[in-house]
Amino acid sequence: MVNIQLQEKILFKIRNTCLEMLTDRGYKIPDIINDLNYNDFKILFSNKNINLSIDKTDNKKNLFVFFQFEDSSFGKNDLKKVINEVHSKFDNNDVLIILVLKDKPNNAVRKEILNPKYSNTEIFERKHLMFNVTKHILVPEHILLSKEEAKKVMETYSCTNEQLPKIYHTDPQVKYHGMKIGDVCKIVRNNKQNGTEISYRIVIAH
Repeated sequence: MVNIQLQEKILFKIRNTCLEMLTDRGYKIPDIINDLNYNDFKILFSNKNINLSIDKTDNKKNLFVFFQFEDSSFGKNDLKKVINEVHSKFDNNDVLIILVLKDKPNNAVRKEILNPKYSNTEIFERKHLMFNVTKHILVPEHILLSKEEAKKVMETYSCTNEQLPKIYHTDPQVKYHGMKIGDVCKIVRNNKQNGTEISYRIVIAH
């Protein structure tokens, strides 16, 4: 019973971090999802029904967040099953799918997810969502630039993508904001002596 209660608390915390992350990405979270209290969450947890499903809005695609339970394993076939079920649920393949796994994905999953059909699929380990990485006092603000904004940066500094400093796609801030390989990230640092410092990095594969 203690272990079950612990898992409830852990997944409730992770779920709330996910909601903060999605809000920061510009998603409008329905009140019925955003305002869920712990007691109501416990009921969903007991039924293993804590996944999040959000319909698309004008500027955001359909979204599904899958939470792996503690007593389960997750392999390549599980990955395929989740993706197929989500696509069937929305009757659409253009869905952002976020998988929150208990541990680091195994080699088979890491290899499978390189397939282009998983371009809208993101994987997080639970430990990376135990807290909001953007709220750490020592971490500068990271902002995803639009294609137009990135183009203006290149023109301003007379540079190409290849000449920008790099940041890995596995960086916690990059993953939090849903940045993809090739995206340009604006980093804002507050310097007590020099004021605000701004730099830019391009997201690359690890």
